[in-house]
Amino acid sequence: KGDGEYRIMFWLGQWIAYLLPMLFILLSRSSKSESILKLAAVLALVGLAIVKHVWLIIPQLLPMS
Repeated sequence: KGDGEYRIMFWLGQWIAYLLPMLFILLSRSSKSESILKLAAVLALVGLAIVKHVWLIIPQLLPMS
């Protein structure tokens, strides 16, 4: 459905963990900048932490019976 309470946090985590780092890696290759590559690594870690948080919280909110 895609209309849950955590959908914004999930998609924000996807963007931060996967798409933005890939764009920054491509940018760092063309500009030969190491600082952009470090920023991409930090964004990937932060995004993965957000995605992990969502993946751990959502199943705990479902009723067991």
